[in-house]
Amino acid sequence: FIKGKSVISSMPPPLIFGIPARLTHLIVELLYFILILGFCLATYFKTKEIEELTNHQGISLFRKIFLFFSFAFLVRMIHMGFILYLGKSQLRAIPGLQRLVLLVVSIFSTIALLYLLATMLIKHLKKFKLTQEKIFVFFVVASIVLMIPTIYFRTQTVLIAAQLALILAAGVHIMTSKHKAENKRKSSFFSPKLLYLLISVFWILNLLVSQRIIIHFESKILIYLASISIFAIIYHRVHQRLEGK
Repeated sequence: FIKGKSVISSMPPPLIFGIPARLTHLIVELLYFILILGFCLATYFKTKEIEELTNHQGISLFRKIFLFFSFAFLVRMIHMGFILYLGKSQLRAIPGLQRLVLLVVSIFSTIALLYLLATMLIKHLKKFKLTQEKIFVFFVVASIVLMIPTIYFRTQTVLIAAQLALILAAGVHIMTSKHKAENKRKSSFFSPKLLYLLISVFWILNLLVSQRIIIHFESKILIYLASISIFAIIYHRVHQRLEGK
């Protein structure tokens, strides 16, 4: 009885407009990746001109968050495209592909979270006078090191704990740091608190799906809509700030 219940609860969604259930699920996933990728790239390229004009390190770090999230979702989108084209059965015949995709996506998403933390700690980074190249190399090495336990033990527990620690570290800094005058905050490019809140909610929502804590199709749809809304809000605010300057 328990086994039968488990099968029913994890069943794919019903037919929509005559499309097979599994294909419906894959199309929804692909559309989600495309929309998130689109908003990430739109935010990244929208802020290109202001970075070139101001050469502001904080804006550069801010942009890198969306660049590496876009890389992560691009890999996931390509993988989903292969599933749609070849089918899951043929992909299973390619050994190690699923692990390779997971590895690349994890590295890119970890780098994105490191850039989020760096954006929160911009004042401290300036004291070390680190170039963008040195910061990038350090983040790549750090993300690869964090992946070693995942590869060795074949579990994402350590990586998830490390990513959660990055989110918490950024949150602690935001909550404990002293802010300047109100007019100083209003002149900032993007509110650090809002950025932290939106990215943190997005990461947690996607963690619920990726770790199969949420398996029902309807719940996944709601999470995907919320995640898309988060990146749409970020892009909208960036667009407003730049148009207002």
